[in-house]
Amino acid sequence: MRIGLATYAYSDLDVVDAVRMCLRYSDHVHISPIYPEVTNEDLRELVELQSYFGADFSVHAPFPTRGEMADLGTKRGHELFRKSIEYAAELNSDRIVFHSSTRDKKDMMIKHSRELVDMTADYGMLACFENITEPEAHLRDKHDILEFVEEVDGAKLCFDTSHYYMWSKDVRALADTIESISEHIGVVHMVDTFQDQDAHMLPGFGEISIRTLTPAFMSIPELQDTPFIFEDQEPYEYEKGILNLRHAFVSKKGMIDRNRDASDEVFKGEGKPG
Repeated sequence: MRIGLATYAYSDLDVVDAVRMCLRYSDHVHISPIYPEVTNEDLRELVELQSYFGADFSVHAPFPTRGEMADLGTKRGHELFRKSIEYAAELNSDRIVFHSSTRDKKDMMIKHSRELVDMTADYGMLACFENITEPEAHLRDKHDILEFVEEVDGAKLCFDTSHYYMWSKDVRALADTIESISEHIGVVHMVDTFQDQDAHMLPGFGEISIRTLTPAFMSIPELQDTPFIFEDQEPYEYEKGILNLRHAFVSKKGMIDRNRDASDEVFKGEGKPG
């Protein structure tokens, strides 16, 4: 599994130092758009870290931000997204995450999303668009997501568990949605929270149950290639969080395998194919 940590967890550090901290806990680092500037020297250092540690990077656009979160569809935002894709390509990322604006007209959002999918495809990357909670957002609930991937061919979803839970306020609805859109998920922000707060916590510290979500996530095709990213902002024990998530998947897989073997034996005794 690709379980990683977002540099968002170290927002008080510059990008290189934040990546160094993340590499203490995981081989996958999700470089998040929180830095006022990223220089070519920074980029060279990140490439060296990647080569030295065999690190696996993904990128959340825009990157660099120059102190602002750009809107998808604006000229300034589009330039930052293009630059983000170039940075991600330099870091050998196989996917990049975009936030869609809550203010753009839907037809413009679709138009620019298609352009971003084409741009990332030129670099052999997946374009993953993150669901958000605001009422005026275009990617908020299951209907929005399924409509979006139908209209934007080749688009994937960055599924944020915290954002969807804040919208649905129901863990079971969260799990059901994951199962129904699983084939469209390219990145998971595995974040725990409360119904009214985007708390950015490790799984198990809030109201979202790993046990409830694990079967849903196991329905995702190519699960082993899907990065599961922690975006925590508190000094939690990241290694323990990673171990807990791995244990949840291993336990569920073992249970599924045991049940399958038991079913095969029953069918064999009845003379039916397993």
